[in-house]
Amino acid sequence: MILNKPTVTILPDEQGYELTPVIKTNSTLSISDVDTLETNLINLFNDETLQSELIKRGNQFVENFFAHKGNSSNILARFCDEIVDVNK
Repeated sequence: MILNKPTVTILPDEQGYELTPVIKTNSTLSISDVDTLETNLINLFNDETLQSELIKRGNQFVENFFAHKGNSSNILARFCDEIVDVNK
């Protein structure tokens, strides 16, 4: 989310995570049914409206729940970018 990308959370078993703010605010694409995993991922890659909505809600989630966004979030975002670049 801090990289301004849509995110996916896969919840194969009920463990109470469905009640967390990130899921309740629809800030991530939550998939709890393995049978719909493929369809949901295809939709995510092909639906620009879904992507932009997830990014918008993800940004709002980061704004509301991340502390010290000016420093730690930027450092974490750069670290994540480096990992992605190395693994391309």
